Amino acid sequence: MVNRPKQIGTKAESAVVAACKRLGYPDAYRRTQTGSQDQGDIVLCANTIIEVKGGHAAWDASTGQIDKWLEETGKEVVNANAIYGFLVVQRKGVGHQNADQWWAYTPLTVGTHMNLVVGYPGYPMLDTSPCITIRTTLQQMLTIYTAAGRSPERKP
Repeated sequence: MVNRPKQIGTKAESAVVAACKRLGYPDAYRRTQTGSQDQGDIVLCANTIIEVKGGHAAWDASTGQIDKWLEETGKEVVNANAIYGFLVVQRKGVGHQNADQWWAYTPLTVGTHMNLVVGYPGYPMLDTSPCITIRTTLQQMLTIYTAAGRSPERKP
């Protein structure tokens, strides 16, 4: 019997990995399922995971659903012993070949901002400061990561 939701997830995750590779993250890969201690769908690079949602559930996701998925992503960051993590959600009308234009969401706290964007390591990453949610495209999110020096070093 075909598991349709699993097929949708696999296709969406594969599209995101392909986009990440095109955008300068050659070692990005899909993670095998880890049961109740989920560690995210994709390893982007050292210390960074991505959770991916695709299909109709993603297209029609409410703000409340996005918040639940971000909470799930936060737990997966901890489970993966990662530092960073973000959620990628397929946009209605934007196909798999253009996954770089799907929405990327991340919570932004003072610690995240100071460490990722400004590059100041003095703030703890898992802080409890007030948080806002940032929504941009996957392509723009990876541009931020690369500018912050989070791109993996290329092998000779």
